[in-house]
Amino acid sequence: MSLYQGCPGAIRFREAVPEYVDCPQCGAETEIWSDELVAHCHHCHALIRRDRRPSCIEWCQSAEECIGVETYKRLRFPSPFEGKRADEKGQKKV
Repeated sequence: MSLYQGCPGAIRFREAVPEYVDCPQCGAETEIWSDELVAHCHHCHALIRRDRRPSCIEWCQSAEECIGVETYKRLRFPSPFEGKRADEKGQKKV
């Protein structure tokens, strides 16, 4: 299979779709995209983290090329501050 078409396991990263989950804090339906690890509830602003499931980006040598460098780095090596608001990082809000 050509990398230009990509592998079936990478579709959720390359062609992201919205998913809806209930906020664990307030119960409001919240959108999180299939290529995101975190989102904020639009109602109460709670941080919602997606469980990281095993995927091809963990082991495939072509993953970076297949899903793109930025997406690969964001998902493979998430920042400890990912999903935090500026005030939670110790920075001032503008």
